[in-house]
Amino acid sequence: MSITTGSDIDESYAIDITSLSLGVHKLFFRVKDSDNKWSLTALEPFCVKVFQLNLEAVYDSVQGEMTTVLNDNGLLPLEQPYDANPLADWYYTGSESVPSIPNSDIVDWLLIQARDATSVANATPATIKETKAVFLLNNGKIVDIDGSTPPEFSTFEWYF
Repeated sequence: MSITTGSDIDESYAIDITSLSLGVHKLFFRVKDSDNKWSLTALEPFCVKVFQLNLEAVYDSVQGEMTTVLNDNGLLPLEQPYDANPLADWYYTGSESVPSIPNSDIVDWLLIQARDATSVANATPATIKETKAVFLLNNGKIVDIDGSTPPEFSTFEWYF
């Protein structure tokens, strides 16, 4: 790729991070100019996280995990269920759907958002960067609609 001096670089590159451990990682990059000289190295930190929560209503303290009673009885919808009431705070018109529930450990659908705010108090609807419907597993892990991978946000980067 050729870059003109003073121009912005508007390129996207996919990097497979599936084998990375949880936590903060650093992406280092640099470019070579037309004289074959390398630029200074730029550093971009990012974080690989696993989201996890337990819902009290379906938590079974004997088993130490949440029950999958909705899934077991075929009561989970195949399309994200957050578009039924336009007046609800959680109204969402996303297109997430599955041909079948992909994992027997799925408890229910969840709606999650990435927000860009300096504190929880400042995380208002105006700070929403991305919203997506995902699944909650019985062990508390939140996974994407494939039933196994952590959800990713395309427009948001995690920093510590």
